[in-house]
Formats: sequence, structure tokens, C-alpha cells
Amino acid sequence: MRQWLKLGAASAGLGAALLGFSLLGPDAATAAADSGAESSVSQSSDSAEASGDHTEAAQSDADDADDADVDDADDDAADVDDADDDAEEAAGAAALDDGDTLDDNVTDESDTGESDTDENDGAGENDGTGTDQDSGTVEDDGTGTGGVTEQVETLATGSDTPSAPAEQVLEPSLASTTDGDDAVEEDVTLAASTAVEAPAAADEPAAEPVPAPPWLAPRRTWSDVVADTIDAWTNSTQAWIDSLSVSEERKVELTESFWNLRRTFFNQAPTVAPVQISGLVTGPIDGTIGAVDADGDEIIYRLVRGPRQGTVEINADGTYIYTPDADFDGVDTFRVIAIDRGFHVNLLSLLRPIGTRATSLINQSAITFAFNYLDDGTGWTEERRQALEDAATQLLWYFRVDQPVTLTYDVGLEDDEFLASAGSDPISERAGFWRTVVQNKLQTGVDSNGDKADGEIFWNFTEFEWGLDEVADGEYDFVSTVLHELMHSFGFLSAVDAPGKNNDRDWVTFDRFVVTSAGARPISPFYRWRNRFDPLLTDEEDGLYFGGANAIAAYGGLVPLYTPDPWQPGSAMSHLDDFTFTGADQKIMNAATASGLSVRVLSPVELAILTDLGYQVVMPNSPPYAAAAFGFVLLGGRRRKSKAAPR
Repeated sequence: MRQWLKLGAASAGLGAALLGFSLLGPDAATAAADSGAESSVSQSSDSAEASGDHTEAAQSDADDADDADVDDADDDAADVDDADDDAEEAAGAAALDDGDTLDDNVTDESDTGESDTDENDGAGENDGTGTDQDSGTVEDDGTGTGGVTEQVETLATGSDTPSAPAEQVLEPSLASTTDGDDAVEEDVTLAASTAVEAPAAADEPAAEPVPAPPWLAPRRTWSDVVADTIDAWTNSTQAWIDSLSVSEERKVELTESFWNLRRTFFNQAPTVAPVQISGLVTGPIDGTIGAVDADGDEIIYRLVRGPRQGTVEINADGTYIYTPDADFDGVDTFRVIAIDRGFHVNLLSLLRPIGTRATSLINQSAITFAFNYLDDGTGWTEERRQALEDAATQLLWYFRVDQPVTLTYDVGLEDDEFLASAGSDPISERAGFWRTVVQNKLQTGVDSNGDKADGEIFWNFTEFEWGLDEVADGEYDFVSTVLHELMHSFGFLSAVDAPGKNNDRDWVTFDRFVVTSAGARPISPFYRWRNRFDPLLTDEEDGLYFGGANAIAAYGGLVPLYTPDPWQPGSAMSHLDDFTFTGADQKIMNAATASGLSVRVLSPVELAILTDLGYQVVMPNSPPYAAAAFGFVLLGGRRRKSKAAPR
């Protein structure tokens, strides 16, 4: 079948050339003989294949027993058969690893045979912002209330730019999780801290990313291949037309002929990336469907399923206005299909659907922070409490949830050498990789620890001066540190310990994605740390990396983690690498900051890592804080056996 399709594409290309020569006339023959066709291939971002659900499946006791028996044998042989292990990982990582099968974050092509995202409406009827392509008639998908489907049709021009630009949407469907995810053996609190200890600043140009091995790189769907092939063909043809020694009028005619051929026989369905733009905290709620048609066709929007707690009006340009009802609880969804006018024929994708469906997720104050202050008010003054609550609220611009949640934190003081610390317990004591309590509540809505606080924050007001909003010389950036520490409680941290001390089998979700530069995983399928990788824990040149598919796509390779020599407890492995992300390229999750205004905006790489960790995140058009970076102070993450995590 694919050989036939290739022949069809070649025939179409020949047809385009013949069309061009018929328009050019005799003078074209000389021009064509004198100039060869130049090839210019445009690159598009890799999307991923569907991977399944994001539920936490507990391991059975029998599985634990089997794992323990097999583990002992695995451990005994690990040091002897290192080379065999590496070869096995390189050749069969897809079979061993949870992180290799990925969801498509744009559309589910009908020719892949993957299930419609509407099937995920079971829990709270909130199916996120996933999209899929529809090849049938427009009808209710069966999830609407009362069996009533509201149909709204508007017309848009595919080449027009929406009045509100779409934000970058990163979906949790790209994060790879497996049955029996994540477990821990003992009551472990994961926390992160900020210490006043700084590596030397460096302003050298950023090094080229370490390429991801094929089994870690984002996987391409057939739709991606088709789109890239058509783009390359288009660019090559346009380059050939531009190279001809003919009049500009003839070049315009040639270009129009080519595009008519492309629209007729290689027409692509629209891509859709719905995103809410305003009203995330308070105020009117609006957004955009984010539909783009590669062929410039007009787009029709139809409401397939209306919202349950409000009404929505879809405009001709794909923007929408959502009006909540009185019973709105902060989360709602509606479903739209974007259909391009014209022929729906693509010789490279014979099952091309007539349009693309997508679920738009509405959030307004859907995440609430409840802080329980443990001091008498002398440290956490009213002004400081308000600054903490204001900074935490700004995270609502980045995160989306499928049901409203309230995160509870115990907030106290510390007076050692560290600036601040924050943490959250893992949700299980069984061997494996598990989310933190905060992470699990945000992603599933489940309260894993009952009346206990979901996380804890401790701050050092005794040893350091803080700029709560504006930051003067000698003051530390309170806002940047709040965002950094809360990210650790959200699961941006590692349970990996110093060389020689990784004897337990309890890890966090972050550790699932830790790899070497060759793509090997230091943690075995039986959750044992492979001691032969200990030297990488303190290798500042080529240590360990974060190898999630979204992070690789955003960064262009494996993302380096902080592995200082000597090992720094409370900092190593839980941060991005200070020796890579330097100067203007510093990130919030660097292991260091300094006095003065610091970074206050999460970067695309950090958001991509959070997506790999299971979150639905969005890059706002206008982030709540301006970014600036002027130095360093050590920010750490430590795995502690006690409830608190002192710095």
C-alpha cells in the first residue's frame, strides 16, 4: 500500500511539473535546463503516539513477591553483566520502558485506529483538551446532558489570524505512565530547599543538546510523516519556481497551479489546539479553538457537545466566550469540530477525516491554595502571607485541572543556612515510581492523605532579606523562590541519593525519566539502582539527564540535570543543570539563584518536563511575571526520612 502511495506522490509531482511547463511556454525549457531544483525541507515538531490512561494502578502482593525474588537475582548479576544490560536497554528499551509510548498532543488520526478521546469522559465528564479527527457526520458523542446537542455553525477563513493568539498547549497525554506506576517502601518525604551557596556564574554560549537515542525520541505518527512530506514537497517546488528565469507573472501562475493541485489531491485536515486565554483566576472567560488549516481552506466550527455549567458562543474566527452558570464549580468542558471546506482528498492519507474534534477545558480558580501558618505571626507577617498567596495563585496561569482541587500546606520557619524548603510525601510506600500527594491531587483529584497537609513549606526570614515584590540589592527574590519551591512539591524533584546510598526501591515519577547520555536507565525494571552508574551522579561534564518525550521535543535533546562534584545533598538531581543553563538562559528550576531579581517565568523546557510528569500545562501569552536573571543561590531537593525537610 505504501509503495503505491509513493508512486501516487511521484505522479502528482510530475503532474505539477507538467502543469508548470504548460504555463511557462517555450522559454521555460532553457530555464529548467540551466537551474536544478533546490530542496528545502521545513521541520515540524514531533508529536507522539497514543499511550493509554494516566491512572495509578496498584501492584498486587503477588507481583511484589515475584519482583523481590527476581530482583535478588537481578542485583547479583548486575555487576557481572553490565554490557549485556546496556545492550538490552539499547535494543529493547521500548519493551522495558514506560516512557516510550506516547500520545499525540494535537490530533488522533483516524487511520491509526486509536480510540476517540471522548471515551475518557467517565470521570467528572472532563476529558481535558485532547483533540481527534472525525471522518463521519457531526453528531453528539453521547456525553451531553439530557441527550441534547447544541449545534452552532460559524464560518472562518483558514488564512486569517485569530484575534487572540493561541497559547502553547502541552498536554499530559504525552507523559508515559504504565500499569503499576510508582511506589515506595517507607514513609518518605520529598522536599526541596534553597541554600546560599553558589557555583561560579558562566555566560558562555549554551552547549548543543545531547541527542536523544531513537527509543527515547518523540515518536512520529503517519499524519506527521504526511505533513512533513507535503511541506518538503511544497518548499522544494517553490524553490524551483523561484529559481526559474521567467517573469514574476509566470511565477505567480505556477505557484497558483501548484497550490490548486495540492489542495485538490493532498488536502490536510485542520489542526486544533484549544486554549483558554483569560478568566483563569477571575473575570470574563474567553479563548480560542486554535484551528489552523495547512492548505488555507475556510474552516467551519460546530459545537458537538455544549458545556454543562454554562454557555459558550463560538465566533467566526474560532475564538469563544464562555459564560458560567450559577452552579459553576471552576471546571467545565465543551467539544468542537473544525471542518475545512472543499475536497477532503489526500492521496497520502486515504482515510483523511473531514475535520478535527477537540475538547476545550475551562478553568477559573480551579486550584485553591490553603496555607496553615505554624508560627505566631512574627515570621510570617500578614504582608509575607499575602505575598505567598499571591505568588502561588499565579501558577493558575500555567496549570489546568479536570476537577477543582484545594491544596493544603503547612507553612513554618527555619533558621539554618538554607533560604527555604518545600516538599510533599509520595502517595504510596510500595516499590516503584509514585506521584507526590500534591501531584496526585492535581492530576486525579484524589486526596491521598486525608486530613493531613498535602505539602509543607519552610522559610528562612532570620538569615536573609527578602524582596516580596520589588527586589532591592542584597534582597532575595521571594516570588521566584515561591514558584521554585512549589514546583518541588508538584513533583519536580528526584529521590536519587548520593553514590553508594541508593539501596531502596522507592522513587518518584520524576525518576522514571532519568537516563544517561546513551539513553540507559540507571533504575532497573525492578526498581533497583544500578551501582555502575554511581560515577555519573557527580559527573559535571556528562552526568544524568531527563529523558521525557515532551522535554526532548522542547529542548531538542536530553535535558541535563544537576550532578555537581562533590555531591550536594538537597540539590543534586532535583534541578536543571547550573553548568548548562547559565546567564540569560537560567531557569526557575536551576539549582542556584542569587540576591536580586531572579527568573519568575517557567520556560518551555520546564513546562515540557511538567507535561512528562502528567500535568496539563499552558504557556501564557502574557506570563504573570517578567523574567530576569542576575545571579545564583543554591536551590535544592532532598529526600528525607522525616516528615519535614530541613535545609
